[in-house]
Amino acid sequence: MIICSCKGVTKKEILSAIKNGAQSITDIQIKTKASTGCGRCKNVIISMLEKEQTKIFNKNSQLRIKFD
Repeated sequence: MIICSCKGVTKKEILSAIKNGAQSITDIQIKTKASTGCGRCKNVIISMLEKEQTKIFNKNSQLRIKFD
């Protein structure tokens, strides 16, 4: 699914950028060029970023200690 039609950036590419360390819309713009044309996709990308950051936070918020 293409999210940024100006630059032809897909949802998969944006998610990959987030999983590889993008923490802001600027990071995603640098890594993928998404939202550097007309900007109509910016709000969608920000929503994706917030959703993925919440998933990452929730996944990493539980301290797990292995007791042998």
